Amino acid sequence: MLSDSEDEFLFENSVLKMLQLSGTTRNYAVHPVNKERHRLGEYHHLFPQLKKYPDRFFQYIRMDYTTFKYILNLLSPHMATKYTNFVQQPIEPAEKLVITLRYFATGASFRSMSFAFRVGASTVSKIVRETACIMWDVLQPIHMPTPTKETFVQASSEFQELWNFPN
Repeated sequence: MLSDSEDEFLFENSVLKMLQLSGTTRNYAVHPVNKERHRLGEYHHLFPQLKKYPDRFFQYIRMDYTTFKYILNLLSPHMATKYTNFVQQPIEPAEKLVITLRYFATGASFRSMSFAFRVGASTVSKIVRETACIMWDVLQPIHMPTPTKETFVQASSEFQELWNFPN
């Protein structure tokens, strides 16, 4: 049985082989528009300004900065990308979280988000998918634990006490 990294490697190489065989070639490893990500991308350009204005930050991400930092601190260890020869400018966990939360907040297309954040549309898709899975795996046990018989009994008794009506 292959590990996840081996499966991923084989998949990427098979896709690359298919592209080479089909005659499709890429003109750039990273498109020139996306190379300006650190200077002009929404995360590097707009996001730092929004941190100074809590009302605007809330409108943009749909949560306050304290909640954002709380989630980021929980998820960061699971989202880090290492520098390699292939990934020279990895997208940091905070940027991944902003992309995902912005997608959740707006429902914008991956294509439009790719232009705003200056990353590829397939990159946005991968970031949203992976970050959403990590969010569920990390936050679900803390904030939505599996109910037990005791939690149902407690909720029922609280309902009875509050409304004087059995549940």
